[in-house]
Amino acid sequence: HEWGFEISLFQQRLTDMGLPESFGEFGFMCHVAVTDKKTGIHAFAVGFELEPKRISKDPVVLDASYCRLELGGDGHDHVVAVIPEGMEERGLAGSWEINLEIDPVKPMAHHGGTGLISMTDNGGASYYYSYTRSTASGSLSTPEGQFTVGGQAWMDHQWGDFDVNAFKGWDWWSIQTDDDWEVMLFQFRDHSDEIVHQDGTIVDPEGNVTNILGLDAFSIVSQRSWTSLISE
Repeated sequence: HEWGFEISLFQQRLTDMGLPESFGEFGFMCHVAVTDKKTGIHAFAVGFELEPKRISKDPVVLDASYCRLELGGDGHDHVVAVIPEGMEERGLAGSWEINLEIDPVKPMAHHGGTGLISMTDNGGASYYYSYTRSTASGSLSTPEGQFTVGGQAWMDHQWGDFDVNAFKGWDWWSIQTDDDWEVMLFQFRDHSDEIVHQDGTIVDPEGNVTNILGLDAFSIVSQRSWTSLISE
């Protein structure tokens, strides 16, 4: 039985969301998703909190909404995330819980050459690194029961001074191949849907990093399209 998982925790400036300054400076958004590859079920939830349950620097712990990250600093992390009963976005049965120990098998990969990437010409910049291949072990609780699991993971950490309203959106891919290569590609689109910035990173089986930078470094060509059956 195979599953996929995603845990994402965002710190977001509240004024960028249109909220008044009286709400405070930042809020915390958590995304949790589990995909059951056997049944095709994809369960996900989005939570938001103005104040995290815990935030600390030593040890590094951020616990907000449905997500809890305990970061070891050396890539050894403990991550816990839940989709509570009744909070799955499309009304699927709950609850779900991910509880995993993450350990890297390759060194940290710095994106953009130095670990600093441009968020388009007027969008600011951000620091960005990844552990592109790690082991993951622990437990997964689903509506069908609890399972002991083991597999692999990809961990991203990105932060900086940038304005998400300066661009329309971005496309991002992380690829792990069966022969131990990893590829990360991203591109930013302006408000007229033109590609205005792109970078990429290739990590070989030994962990050596090659950066591919600039609009001429690669191109992404769509091969097919998909239309959601869920109306907005």
